[in-house]
Amino acid sequence: MKFLPKSRFARWSAYLGVPLAVAFTAYSISQVNTAPDISPVELAADPLYAQGTGQKPTLTLALSVEFPTVGAAYRDGTYVPETIYQGYFDPLKCYQYNNTGTKHFYISGTADGTTHGCAGSGFSGNFMNWASSSSIDILRLGLTGGDRIEDTASSTILQRAVLRKDFYESGAYFPKKELTNAVARQVLPSSFFNPGDNNKIRVSNCLNRIHIYSNGINPSRSGTQACDDPGAVLGPILQTETNSTMPAGFDDQCANDGEFCAFTGTREVLFGAGKKWSRRIAKNGFTCNAATWGLNPGGSGKTCKIKSSTEKFPMEKLSGDDFLYVRAKACTTSGDTPEDSRPGMCQKYPNGNFKPVGNMQKYSDRIRLAAFGYLMENGDGRYGGVLRAPMTYVGPKSYDANGSPEAGLNPYREWNPDTGVFSPNPRVATEGISGVINYLNTFGRTGAQEGVYKGNDPVSELYYESLRYLQGLQPTPQAVSNLTSDNRNGFPVYGGTGDPWADPFEGGSNTKNYACLRNSIMLIGDVNTHADRSLPGNTSTANSDFDRTGEVNLANNVPNFKTWTRVVGGFESGDAISYVDGLGATRTTSNPTSVKDSELSNLDTRPIGSGGKSAYFMAGAAYWAHTHDIRGADWSNEARRRPGMRVTTYVIDVDENSANSTNATARRRTHFFLAAKYGGFNDITGTGNPYLPANESGQYDNRHWEKENDPGEAKNYFLASDAGKLLKRLTTFSPPPPRSTTPSPLRRPLATA
Repeated sequence: MKFLPKSRFARWSAYLGVPLAVAFTAYSISQVNTAPDISPVELAADPLYAQGTGQKPTLTLALSVEFPTVGAAYRDGTYVPETIYQGYFDPLKCYQYNNTGTKHFYISGTADGTTHGCAGSGFSGNFMNWASSSSIDILRLGLTGGDRIEDTASSTILQRAVLRKDFYESGAYFPKKELTNAVARQVLPSSFFNPGDNNKIRVSNCLNRIHIYSNGINPSRSGTQACDDPGAVLGPILQTETNSTMPAGFDDQCANDGEFCAFTGTREVLFGAGKKWSRRIAKNGFTCNAATWGLNPGGSGKTCKIKSSTEKFPMEKLSGDDFLYVRAKACTTSGDTPEDSRPGMCQKYPNGNFKPVGNMQKYSDRIRLAAFGYLMENGDGRYGGVLRAPMTYVGPKSYDANGSPEAGLNPYREWNPDTGVFSPNPRVATEGISGVINYLNTFGRTGAQEGVYKGNDPVSELYYESLRYLQGLQPTPQAVSNLTSDNRNGFPVYGGTGDPWADPFEGGSNTKNYACLRNSIMLIGDVNTHADRSLPGNTSTANSDFDRTGEVNLANNVPNFKTWTRVVGGFESGDAISYVDGLGATRTTSNPTSVKDSELSNLDTRPIGSGGKSAYFMAGAAYWAHTHDIRGADWSNEARRRPGMRVTTYVIDVDENSANSTNATARRRTHFFLAAKYGGFNDITGTGNPYLPANESGQYDNRHWEKENDPGEAKNYFLASDAGKLLKRLTTFSPPPPRSTTPSPLRRPLATA
């Protein structure tokens, strides 16, 4: 382990504050061809939070549950067998498909150690992850162990996020994938291939299904229609003639050229005229023309003729359906040992069975969690986000405001401590479902129709509502007005009329120093945001935004986030902008490194997002919350002050249209990247400057905000498509950033309005 120099007073400890004697392990999930290795994480001597010393760290999930969030995890068009692809399937195992009951895949053997193939004996788990995983699956896997479609004391089946129907072969959200025949024969069962077949494999996804087309079979529909009628396919052309009489038996003419040939089930079909024709197997009808057929046999007056057929295509033979459900049985055992090869994936419960777990289960006694999301309303008219699950301990144990254990079981526990089965409604909500885990795992399938998601995402406003909650404020009224069962979408909302937010730090002290209490906001979404300027300090009234300058008042704990966004732009561009740091000193922004970006000058006035209708205010809010007390001495509500309390921001970019994974310059200019950079750097000097101090050689660099082995990338920013790094970060939990060595028993949240 690389130790920090004393000049940086290496006070690093685990994110959840475990003492030196405790060590936990993390996957090494980069591109490897062996089982993920386990490396011990050494912890500093100072515990961040020990039992009995005060309230525990918090993690607030800000989930932009707009439809791009469930887009493909892997957008690259080429499957690389030697690369590990993470997801619900064990990448080092082979699977068979169970077509009875809750249909699913189950482990049947071990894959090749290098290529992760199964040589025709089954489905490669590695391939299935690449072919089918959604971005949100990776977060669910790392935090909860995954979304369970079957969850009993003895069985767990994980299900991929339910996609929108129009994600079927959507280049922007869930692209069609293809595989060479040679590679496909290593990752799919041999039953998918006819003897001598050398066609590519075609893979499509929608809802909770995957469609794998082999032997030259192709869908005859596209988009939503293909998802609605997955059986509508055309088999390979079996025969083509240019001077031969049509064979007997095709007496039923179903369509003329250009018309729809309607039938249900499988038929043998001829397309052509006179002695020019071709023949194939088809199912559930198709448009009778050369474009759909894929070949023009020539001649005029072409028609389509059909006769009965008993042929079945490979997916139907295997599954009984025209698709496969993307479900993986998890934590099955061989004797008393889990078959899953991933360390820490499966936890044994007192009833003797294993369940898949994530960090919420592993560290449930060391952290409290909350979740924010949107109401189900499309368009730009609805402001912000709403609290979907209040701050809570999710495990069997709970603790009071002093960190001392409370008697008995946690009344809001989110799983059965004996079996590990998730509790469907831990907060006894009228909707019949509640809790942090359930909201994270099930959004997209709680409403009247599964696979339906909000359109248009005011992400900065979602982030700010999450921050207001931690600040001890009440929700912005526009966020919780006119609540209905429809816009709740089957899940509770907290903070509406007659239901005020409970302070997540109720019972705390207004005299203790909370500088060492780690509070984090984890945002997941896409950068194509919509009409989300309405943070305090905003003056724009276009696109349903509203003026909030009148709210700015530090006595009410409401800073001017437009001003703080300008400060962020000053650091990025090198412009000199005056500000007051978290220690109360007046300073001027400076960037002593050689890398500056004039495009980010005057950041508070620059547009961003879809159609330029958004602003960078989230970056300003994240910076202020990270470098200033969010409940400090300027707040007139003395009882609710929590001196020294700050927030660290993590951002997961789902990379809509793959734009940010392919263009580093554009990526680093997004509000997502800047929120992660300025909401997560190590403010060692206490000046709020992410470039200070210089290193031991007197040189200024990016080490205070940059990933150690990834130059130019903010350590708290992740692309969902880089599942390995994301899972590793979720597993290890980052250590808290060192704070200033300047003695300050209570830091004030001084800031310019």
